[in-house]
Amino acid sequence: MSAEHKQNEINQMFNHISKDYDLVNSLLTFGIDKFWRKFFIKAIKNDKYPVILDIACGAGELGKYLIKFDSTKIIGLDPSPKMIEKAKNRYANFKTEYIVGYAESLPLQDQSVNLITIAFGVRNFADIEKSLSEIYRVLAENGRCAILEFTIPSNKIFKFFYLNYLNYVIPVFGGLLSNNIKAYRYLRDSILEFNKNVILNEKLRQKGFSVEKIKPLTGGIVTYYIATK
Repeated sequence: MSAEHKQNEINQMFNHISKDYDLVNSLLTFGIDKFWRKFFIKAIKNDKYPVILDIACGAGELGKYLIKFDSTKIIGLDPSPKMIEKAKNRYANFKTEYIVGYAESLPLQDQSVNLITIAFGVRNFADIEKSLSEIYRVLAENGRCAILEFTIPSNKIFKFFYLNYLNYVIPVFGGLLSNNIKAYRYLRDSILEFNKNVILNEKLRQKGFSVEKIKPLTGGIVTYYIATK
């Protein structure tokens, strides 16, 4: 599958499930997804970031925390028009701009952003190499890239139960709750495929980033990465 075809399929899927996306995810994670975002935000909140870019912003779940930062401008970017429309209706304010766009071709000038956040979006990039290069390009010197993504627990017992939940529960219940079983099969497959093929901290270093911190949460179900240009 070409990168363009993959991106089109993902966009259609997210457009279809945009209405109930955040609610379904919260139910499937028993509300822990809110804890993950808050912990992630706390790890990056101490510094000042004049311009923030939230890539794969979805319906703005992370954006509602970012607007509390000491910043002058926040940009939420997502390839799904319906997700962007929902974000605008829910969280847009005087310093937030939501736009439809792709990580592979960011519509921003070189070194124009001080912080880039990506929550549960990297594994959906059609071309991760190109996307990370674009992220590096638009970040100012000493700018930070903070990523929150699903990972696989290392503890064998925890991993066994988690993989069974991921493989059998999430596709069924996610599909029933969203009326789109294909989307939650994709969620499962994207997590497994990404963690099988990508070592994210190595990818970041290869692009020139200095990786400051790697922190697993909830036994390694998710991990956040903080890297500096």
